[in-house]
Amino acid sequence: MSINEVFGDGKNIEAFLEQLEEIIQEDRYYLIDILPMTVQDPEKYSQFELVWEYIVEEPAKQKVFLAEEDKFVSLFKKVWLYNKTKAYVYESDRSEEALLNLIHKDAETLRWIKESEDKTRLITDVGELELLVRLGTRDIVDSILVFEDMEIVCWSGGGLAWPIYVNKPDVIELVKEMANVEGLYLYRKA
Repeated sequence: MSINEVFGDGKNIEAFLEQLEEIIQEDRYYLIDILPMTVQDPEKYSQFELVWEYIVEEPAKQKVFLAEEDKFVSLFKKVWLYNKTKAYVYESDRSEEALLNLIHKDAETLRWIKESEDKTRLITDVGELELLVRLGTRDIVDSILVFEDMEIVCWSGGGLAWPIYVNKPDVIELVKEMANVEGLYLYRKA
């Protein structure tokens, strides 16, 4: 099944999710990360890692996190410009009220996230894309972003390191260059 067939009317989504699980298990994906490669020492990584939930009360760390988050937003806005983009929100276990407290948006803006859970949504508004990226970097909402024209699938919701599958080899270099310009790295999962 090609990426272009996946999110049409939702009927193929289960088979597609199974394929994504296979891609993950076989390590056939890359990471977009704030670091140039996987840190092998978990103790060191835990001292460096920025997790939104743990730094909300620490202004200095929050400032660093927001700067890194802006890099993800900028990168995915650029990728979005060149693609028909669809999102599949597969986990939003927070109430609307909790979302409002975490992200300073109005209730109407956030309602579509709760209503979109387990559904496919065409992203035609850059503000919706930005919100999904920010919710993903903060580990609040998990979603799958599909950039159809470039045949890119990205799993959001992993903090500041996101798995990405690129179906077209020539697109890998473009995405890597775009990530590097933003101060991010694209590398094969080790």
